[in-house]
Amino acid sequence: MSQDAVSNLLEAGDLTGAIAAATAQVQKAPTDTGARYLLAELLCAAGQLERADTQLTVVLNQDPGSMVPVSLLRQLIRAETARQDWHRAGRPPEFLTEVPPAARLHLEAGVKARDGDGQGAAQSWGEAESLRRPHAGRHKDAVFADFRDLDDACGGLLEVLSADGKYFWVALDDVGGLDFQPPKRLSELLWRPARLTLRDGTAGTVYVPLVYAGVTPETDQERLGRVTDWVERDGAVLGRGQRCFLVGDEAVGLLDLTSLRFTEALSDEEAA
Repeated sequence: MSQDAVSNLLEAGDLTGAIAAATAQVQKAPTDTGARYLLAELLCAAGQLERADTQLTVVLNQDPGSMVPVSLLRQLIRAETARQDWHRAGRPPEFLTEVPPAARLHLEAGVKARDGDGQGAAQSWGEAESLRRPHAGRHKDAVFADFRDLDDACGGLLEVLSADGKYFWVALDDVGGLDFQPPKRLSELLWRPARLTLRDGTAGTVYVPLVYAGVTPETDQERLGRVTDWVERDGAVLGRGQRCFLVGDEAVGLLDLTSLRFTEALSDEEAA
C-alpha cells in the first residue's frame, strides 16, 4: 500500500489498519525512511513504544541526517514510558518546583489506586480538589473563571513531557501561560508541543500528552484521541481517550486549546 493509503486509514480512525498498511509498505520498501518514521508514530499511538523505538533506530542508521527529529521522538518515547511507569508501577513524576500539598495527595491517591483501594484513592483526589484554587484566565479572547483537567486523577495538575525524556507534573497554580503549536505530524498530536510560561517567568517547550494513561484506551478512536469516554470508580471520574479540560463552564478537548493566559482571579465584571 502507498503512504496515501496509510494516511486515509488513519484519517478514518482505523489505527490497526494503518499500522498493518504501514508495516506492509516498510516491508516492500525497507529503505523508505519516511514510511518507517510514520510507522514508528503509528506504533506510538498504539502504545507499542518499544517497537516504535526499534523502528527509529533503523531510520537513524539509514539516514544519519534525521538525527534531530528522531532523537526528539525517542526522548518523547522515553518520557511517555516514564508516564506509563507512574500509572502502572508507581514510579513518581518529576516536579519543576517544590511538591505542593495537593500534588502529594495525588501521589497518595495513585498508590491507593494501584493497590486496589479505589475508595481511598477517590477520597485523596477529593481532598486534593478541596485544596485547589480556581484558575481564572483567558482562552483565545474569552475569559474563564476556572480551569482544570476533568479527570480527577489530574485535576489541578498538568502532565507534561520534556525533550530530554522526563515526565513532570506542573501545578496549575504555577502556570502563567500555555501556547500550543499547530501540530504538523501525528506525533505532535499525540504529544502536543506548547510553550509553557511559569508565573516566575521561566519558560520553555513542553509536550502535553493527548490521551489519558490512567485508564487504558480500548478502541482505536480512544487511542488516537478522537473521543473521550468517562469511567466512574468509587465516586472518582477518570478519562479514557482524549484529555479534556474544564474551561469556565465548558468541556474543551486538548486538541481545541490554543493560547491560555492565567490570572490570579477574574474581576466581578469579567466573570459576569
